[in-house]
Amino acid sequence: MKKVIFLNIVFICLFAVLLELSAFCIFFITNKDEISAVNAMTLDNIKDMFSINNFELIEDSFPIEVIKGKSDKAIIVYGGSYAWGDGNRKESFPCLLSQYTGKTVYNAAICGMGNASMLYRLGLEKNRKQKINADTIIYVCISDHLRRNLMFTPNIVFNEFCANYYLDKNNNLKMTKYSKIKYFLYSLYITRVITNSYAMHHRFEKYSVNLFKKITEESYKRAKEIFPNSKFIILFYCDDTTKFPDNDRSKEPIMFGILKDIQSRNKDIILVKTMDFSCGQSILDGKYKAADNIHPSKRAWEKIVPEFADRYLK
Repeated sequence: MKKVIFLNIVFICLFAVLLELSAFCIFFITNKDEISAVNAMTLDNIKDMFSINNFELIEDSFPIEVIKGKSDKAIIVYGGSYAWGDGNRKESFPCLLSQYTGKTVYNAAICGMGNASMLYRLGLEKNRKQKINADTIIYVCISDHLRRNLMFTPNIVFNEFCANYYLDKNNNLKMTKYSKIKYFLYSLYITRVITNSYAMHHRFEKYSVNLFKKITEESYKRAKEIFPNSKFIILFYCDDTTKFPDNDRSKEPIMFGILKDIQSRNKDIILVKTMDFSCGQSILDGKYKAADNIHPSKRAWEKIVPEFADRYLK
């Protein structure tokens, strides 16, 4: 009897390991564009993914990049990998923005994250002893950010950072709390594959949309508390991953409609979409991408930054 129990335990363990390895392969294949963009798949990264260190939550380990400028005014950029950049730091949106405006730019974007990381990092900013002299807050938004708020798993590439929020039964915004056991279960790749599949199918439903709105509006309020004289700009990047109603490009993008609703209640928010720039249609058609993945290339930002800065940062 003991031998049967032992063999069953061994079988279950082996099955769990094989299931996790299979899920990791699926995860790697489905996220290879994002992974390649930040050169994350080194041997050390792979070892970290299966490390016992991932049994606990280590918050805010993805450092804020500071691009020094000549001006005493600063810009803070939030968002995901589109905002953070495509590996080469000199070709990123924050770097080119600093070069064009002469301002110091704090690149607070996190690959794989969306507006949840913005809200979380603004909370850290509130408690910073030496305040940033920021006159502009920019959130670079894409349609996929709706999905990311539903996943409740660690950052898509880096296990170390995790900030997720949810709406309680009274529609109040709450931050997810993780015990070590819960974090470990959520960090499993089988969990990520399942939650990502769920998020993809439910990202445009009422709960996800309301959650995105709540997080964005709370981020705006927090930013105005910390930087009362600053501009709060949402830059919506419209490329060939952008979703339109009934796939009809003559209509307004679904996400832009959501952002306009947020702006209607917060009049000081400046809402910008790349479709309005001279290069907008080309970007929407899938041009100006990085050589080996879906992210904006240096050429895309070189075309956007001058028009964007001249219109909204003067």
